[in-house]
Amino acid sequence: MEKSESALTPAIDNPSAKIPLSSTTSVVKRDINQSLRSFFGWVVDVWIRFPDLISQLLNDIEERTKYLEETVRK
Repeated sequence: MEKSESALTPAIDNPSAKIPLSSTTSVVKRDINQSLRSFFGWVVDVWIRFPDLISQLLNDIEERTKYLEETVRK
């Protein structure tokens, strides 16, 4: 165990062995971009497959919003 621990110590203490912040930032940005693309790709896919359903849902939301606005005004 001591040999493996001592083998790791120089890499930890060596500043050139550390991952630069810009590299990790770009990896995080890439992961976020991929997540957003997959999410919005899913939304677009649903919209393309079920346009009537999505339109009906949007109309229902609009009608309910109008109803709530009228109720609040009274």
